[in-house]
Amino acid sequence: MKNRPDLTSVGALCAVVLLAAGAPAEAQTTTYLRGRVQSLSQATGQLPVIRVGGVNVSLTPTTALNTPTASLTPAQLLYTTPFAGTTNAGFLSSRAVVEARPNPTNSAALVANSVYLVPAEDQILGRITATNGGLLSIEGVPVRALTDVRLPALPTVNEAGAPVNLAATQPALGSYASAQGYHEGRVFRAYEIVVSSQSAGNVAPPTLTVASACAKYDSSSGSQSACRVEVRGSVSLRHAAPTVNTQRIAVYRVDGEVEAPLGTLTAVRSPQAPGEARFSGRLDLPESYDPVLRSAPTLLKFVNLDAYPLPVSGTAVVTACE
Repeated sequence: MKNRPDLTSVGALCAVVLLAAGAPAEAQTTTYLRGRVQSLSQATGQLPVIRVGGVNVSLTPTTALNTPTASLTPAQLLYTTPFAGTTNAGFLSSRAVVEARPNPTNSAALVANSVYLVPAEDQILGRITATNGGLLSIEGVPVRALTDVRLPALPTVNEAGAPVNLAATQPALGSYASAQGYHEGRVFRAYEIVVSSQSAGNVAPPTLTVASACAKYDSSSGSQSACRVEVRGSVSLRHAAPTVNTQRIAVYRVDGEVEAPLGTLTAVRSPQAPGEARFSGRLDLPESYDPVLRSAPTLLKFVNLDAYPLPVSGTAVVTACE
């Protein structure tokens, strides 16, 4: 997202108040890195070292190593076999999120608390245009489930989360499906596939509407940031079964290209409008010494985690609460 709203009116709201209030000056002990894996190395008798954003971080025996669908061993992290359809050696050039801390025996170095890796973060949502013996294409793109032990595909499911055997029950052409994984030029390699259990003509696309989003300074919140956002909106329920009365709405702050979670709200089916579920709530900003994260967000992203067949999202510019 290249265009950002003006930061002068709302973005500095809570940061300015914090400085005026004299927030405690505690040393930050956690380092966050997000970017492509530049190198992976291992000295004899040592655990691997990963380089992201020009920073080397050493693994420890307790470092959590994960992809979206698997927990890795240090040896698997160093596998040089390319992922299907790619030429990079193993996880080189994959996207990584690293949480690290200073090495207790060498404060100039970093050790990793956790490392999250994924070759790419591609996503496709559209109509099924072909099926053949358990294989399918979405909008003309062949989709194949990954079998790599480092990123194995989850079982294919429908929008309700029920397992679907594509070989035995082929979804109707024109119905909707989604896949998450990476496109390698010819084929979409997926670690998650969700298919519709109904034809596209019988299911109305889900929607999400944000009625209001504002930020305010609140010294009674108990949070070090003392900043909170108040939101209100609704989602359609035409995609859901009549017995489904709630939807989970995840809220993220958007700062340039970076999205950070603020929390999850519950939308509840409205007695006055049974075809929609409404949500509202207040979310305290997490404590942070980052000048961006401790200031009020200027843009929020809302994601319906229970929508079909993939999360439906919407955004809202944040104003100052009256």
